[in-house]
Amino acid sequence: MTEPLSTSGEVPKIKLGLQEKYKEEDNNIKLRIDSKNDLEGILYQTKTMLTNEDIKSKMSEENLKIIELKCSEIEEWLSNDNNSCEIQEYHNKKEELENILKEIHENDTDNTLNDPDTLNDPHNKDKNIDKNIDKESDSDKESVSDKDSDKDSDSDINTLEEID
Repeated sequence: MTEPLSTSGEVPKIKLGLQEKYKEEDNNIKLRIDSKNDLEGILYQTKTMLTNEDIKSKMSEENLKIIELKCSEIEEWLSNDNNSCEIQEYHNKKEELENILKEIHENDTDNTLNDPDTLNDPHNKDKNIDKNIDKESDSDKESVSDKDSDKDSDSDINTLEEID
């Protein structure tokens, strides 16, 4: 014979406990799905970028191959995933792709700015202007600090003359 519940408060406590348990599970599932969607989003943005002829023309074949291989690797990983991966695994894969893209972008930008053939290219005009502005602002900062130190020296001399 089963014993009846001794108080009416036990049933709501049990239901509340189950609700909390399922709420946490649902939240974890949502976070995992969001992480997977983030990874798929950057993956497909990258693949779309690789079909853009303007972008492809500005990248080396080697870099295009690196990106294509990483995209293929992640696609295969996702297809074998079967929704069993943890949030951190999706995040790590996304970070891998982002790091490759960032490194390639920085290297291509540096190479473009340092390549004499591209310095006169009208498509790179804005980049060259930005690079020159950065150089000028650095030299301006140096000259301002030199002037400030000259003013300090002049003021020290004037102070010494007043003491005499």
